[in-house]
Amino acid sequence: MRLDILIPLLALPVLPFVWPEPRPIEPLAPERELATLSPTDSTVYVEAPGLADLARRGLEHPLARAVLAEPRVQALLAAGKTDPKSLLAGLDAVAGFEVLPTVAKLSERGAALSLAFRGAKPSALLVLRGADAQAFGDEVEELLALAAERAGFAGAFDQPMDRVLGADLWRVGEELSIARRDAVAFVSNDEAFLRDALELAASADAKGLAGSADFAAAAKARTPNELVFAFADLGELDQRAEKGRLGDPEGWKKLRNMAREPGVQFLLGPTFAVLGGARSASLSIACEREDVRLSLVGHGVDCGAAGALLPEADAAFPPAPNGRANVATWVLHRDLADLFAKRADLFEPEQLPAFSEALSNLAIFFGGVDISETVIPSLAPWGRVVVRDIEFDAASKPELPFPAAALIVRVQDPTQVGPLFPSAFQTVVGLMNVERGQQGKPPMQLQLELVGDVQVSYAKLMPPKPGEGVDVVYNLEPACALRGEVFVIGTHRKMVEELVKELAAGKLDARAPTAERLEIAGEAVLSALVANREALVMNAVLSEGKTREKAERDLDGVLAIAELVEHVELEARRLDAESFALELAIDVAAPKE
Repeated sequence: MRLDILIPLLALPVLPFVWPEPRPIEPLAPERELATLSPTDSTVYVEAPGLADLARRGLEHPLARAVLAEPRVQALLAAGKTDPKSLLAGLDAVAGFEVLPTVAKLSERGAALSLAFRGAKPSALLVLRGADAQAFGDEVEELLALAAERAGFAGAFDQPMDRVLGADLWRVGEELSIARRDAVAFVSNDEAFLRDALELAASADAKGLAGSADFAAAAKARTPNELVFAFADLGELDQRAEKGRLGDPEGWKKLRNMAREPGVQFLLGPTFAVLGGARSASLSIACEREDVRLSLVGHGVDCGAAGALLPEADAAFPPAPNGRANVATWVLHRDLADLFAKRADLFEPEQLPAFSEALSNLAIFFGGVDISETVIPSLAPWGRVVVRDIEFDAASKPELPFPAAALIVRVQDPTQVGPLFPSAFQTVVGLMNVERGQQGKPPMQLQLELVGDVQVSYAKLMPPKPGEGVDVVYNLEPACALRGEVFVIGTHRKMVEELVKELAAGKLDARAPTAERLEIAGEAVLSALVANREALVMNAVLSEGKTREKAERDLDGVLAIAELVEHVELEARRLDAESFALELAIDVAAPKE
């Protein structure tokens, strides 16, 4: 044997052997953000900071009290022989412990759910954080003991099966792993995913998902008094959609390309449309006493050509009549001039013929005037829709009366282009009468009326003969008027006349809008539903085939919601260069003491 090899081998036992130092496990700070415990590849993250308070209050939470105190809700519960307290007691009996108090203890300092797509099925991680390590550990051990006993393996979980990175670990079958460290529990269907979370917990400066730029942007948009906060990496979901793992790939593709859908741009508006192209999205649900606020924010939005259609502050905003109360108001922004002019950049080639067809049809109504060069550019992008109840003439009040709606918009060339709009209205009525004549229906009479110095054009049906029912079509008595540069067009003459009078009297709200907004008055909606209860029930019976009992029960549910909701406001607005929000505020009626 060669000595040059043997001598070093003999010397090995006397040489010091250096084992690698184990990585120190750092304290887990109780105020640490839960998102720092979520692995960086988490695609969906849901946090419930208000869960403990919600569970602790239970049926005494202001929102629950408001709902349960509403007489219509109480009647529905009584009819269904449902008692919320009994339901909770039954849930406790089935679970074998008090569910709400236990949830409150386990989530005292928050709860979070993370989802990642590492394999064929999603990897899920639930993190629960309590207030006191000893009390939290006792609660977890009691639940594990109860689970083992119910499974027929009493005592199986009395001792942890492993210890990983300072955490006790239990395995439940092959699908579930549970770890506890101090006052934090980790539950996952993927032990590797759970271990990644424990790695993050072992390092005080680890950022996890909270360290990503998109999540940081989403965190800035969080709101006070949150019940739930959720974040989703839409780019990662795109990849799953392409593989057919999110249902219909074409449906997902359309959702992500809403800004390139003319129907979405026309009906829902440009701010809503660009949300589909966000790189990531966050949702915040907050509750201040009984009132609820929801905020959906798209982050990392590349607007592309659709950015030209987004709202901007504009002096040509539509005046807001400030007369009697409205059932609803809708401030909308539709830059039709840019939408038509840049349609080749905005939309797919197969969608463009519809625009040409629309321009040709509109040219008929406007007497051959060039629509794209004259009519559309004259319309200011901001519009305002007003919805109100109206008093119908006694002889033509429909059996199912609807509120009337009117659109108010400014015409930027009122002397040359403005008069074309009433003229186009009259042409439309004439063409409608031709069609009605072909169908054997009586024509709508086109009439003019002066309201002050403003001419109102309207079309009405002759009142039905005595004894005949007044059909729902009598809700429609379309009218329009041009007052200076303001054009008003509505579903009913009385509505248009009323708005013209308010505009003339200067009863205006002069604040210029900066975002699209829809407001609905709950009381007005409730009044309309109550007034038409019988007609709505019969319509459901005749048109939907429901039994009368089912139709009444369904309508009572709608009435209960309308009774609870005092006011609803939905706003679509831009937060910054790459972030857009859709915000919903629901004011709920407080219970009467």
